[in-house]
Amino acid sequence: MDLRSLLRSSTSASHVAIEANPRLSRLLSPNLDSDAYFDVLARYYGFFAPLEAELLASPFALSDMRERVKTPALVTDLAVGGRSVNELPVCSFVPPISTRAELLGVMYVLEGSAMGGMQIARHLAGFEFTRGRASFFVSDGAAVSARWKSFLAELESLPESEWASASASAVRTFEALDRWMAGS
Repeated sequence: MDLRSLLRSSTSASHVAIEANPRLSRLLSPNLDSDAYFDVLARYYGFFAPLEAELLASPFALSDMRERVKTPALVTDLAVGGRSVNELPVCSFVPPISTRAELLGVMYVLEGSAMGGMQIARHLAGFEFTRGRASFFVSDGAAVSARWKSFLAELESLPESEWASASASAVRTFEALDRWMAGS
């Protein structure tokens, strides 16, 4: 088994749980309204902002980490929708990033969410209130696939002795995101 297969297997239950999260499942509802949409964006901001700050500050950060962060897109989407991030709550329980394996485990979740974001963007295109306010889901545009492949190359370079740590970090990231999105 390779690391990608291990991550897919170890996070499968967490992936199912996050897709069933009531707040996130509203994104794909045919009855999505503006308030629900911006609520989801605000919660994403509260999770991504502190987590991406940790990723950027990590000595293990990938060389193109600045191009991978999604927080600026969330700030823009919320601002265009008339919302400020200044008073939004931020998650205080983001997963730790003290090793390269932990960083890659976190990134497995975030990079995978960029791939899923493209599918969400197609659904959101049908709602007037998302026009010009969905860059978080399409912020990487055509580069998403190339970045995913680049990330996979980094992932495959992790020594097998560190795979369990990367896997545990990915699970913790999914669990923290699910817990944060379920909060009020």
